[in-house]
Amino acid sequence: MIAWIPFQTPLALPGGWVLWLILPLSLSVTIVYKTLRAEHASRIPRDVAFAMASVLLGLTALGAGLWALIRFWP
Repeated sequence: MIAWIPFQTPLALPGGWVLWLILPLSLSVTIVYKTLRAEHASRIPRDVAFAMASVLLGLTALGAGLWALIRFWP
């Protein structure tokens, strides 16, 4: 292969590294959402931190629930 072409040949990442991409994705989504919905600019960092923690906890709970469903379903 001569070169890497974005969107045609995706980068090969080891299995566990793909999960780390959830952090920048959730951070960028919560920053945009909270910036658009903020009434006061001084509250944005606190609201972003709370929303990001909520998103990550929700994804963790959803993942644990799906894992348990797949693992223990008869």
